[in-house]
Amino acid sequence: MKLVISVVEKASIIIDNKERKEIWEWLLVYMWVLKQDCELSEKELMEKIEKVSNKLQNMQILVREWKINTSLNDINWELLLVSNFTLYGKNKKWNKIDFLDSWKFDESKKIYDMLVEKLEKDWVNLKTWKFGAYMEIESKNNWPLNYVLEI
Repeated sequence: MKLVISVVEKASIIIDNKERKEIWEWLLVYMWVLKQDCELSEKELMEKIEKVSNKLQNMQILVREWKINTSLNDINWELLLVSNFTLYGKNKKWNKIDFLDSWKFDESKKIYDMLVEKLEKDWVNLKTWKFGAYMEIESKNNWPLNYVLEI
């Protein structure tokens, strides 16, 4: 599982120029599932989901008093979770990107939904959208704070 985490002042998702969800602070998280994630046992997968949830809650990734010393548990925050197939795209040769490490839609959606369910149990301010939908995403970053989390 790979997540790209951006600290934002605000972010929004728009589908079909009409449906919109937005957050005003703190994290915009793009997430995708690796082929090996789908090969895990149910127990191993739940442990991985738990680890991702704990990391997102407890990583000190936010700036307070000019230091990166604050986690999401320390503040009232929002998280916008977006499925993003291209996170596992690779370009080792030539100009064509391969997505061989990404996994099948249905199985990846199941894991994404499991993470959403876990985050909703843990966090009040989670927002997400339709898995695999075409979306317009707007974001305004607070700082150039972006993190890659691969678990």
